[in-house]
Amino acid sequence: MMPPNNRVAAFEGHHIKSKMFLALTLTSIIPLLILTYILHIHVVPLLDASMHWMLIGSLQGLLLSTALLMAGGSYIIWDVAAAVVRTAQLVANASKATGVEGRCDEIGVLMASFSRMLGTIEDQAAQINTFAAQLDSAYKDLEATHSRLKDLSFKDEVTDLYNRRFFFIRLA
Repeated sequence: MMPPNNRVAAFEGHHIKSKMFLALTLTSIIPLLILTYILHIHVVPLLDASMHWMLIGSLQGLLLSTALLMAGGSYIIWDVAAAVVRTAQLVANASKATGVEGRCDEIGVLMASFSRMLGTIEDQAAQINTFAAQLDSAYKDLEATHSRLKDLSFKDEVTDLYNRRFFFIRLA
């Protein structure tokens, strides 16, 4: 089961996707319907009969080109929404980005860069942990050596009895 933060990230990704779908509907279909209604109800009856078919063909071409441009814009917005959802799912799954390295667009380049940076950071974190373990080991060795030197400075090597220096420090 995913941790709560990961579930929130996955939910937000799907929430953004549904908002993008609603935005696409409102920005593409509704204006196209309004434009078609205005042209057929208000403009077409005002045209001369002689130029009627030519202008209707031009208006239909305008409607078709508008629909194609809206479809192209919708595809771009949908691609951005899909990338946001994939990113949210990657965050939710806490895994490296796979499958986006082959993309040649901006999102693929960004994800590849982030993957390389994450790899570098993980390598550096491993090195820091190794150095911390070595430093801890060296510190323990230093403490043991210090303790041994302290004992050697207070005791006689031959008799293993405390020397005069130890007694003077104790009396002080």
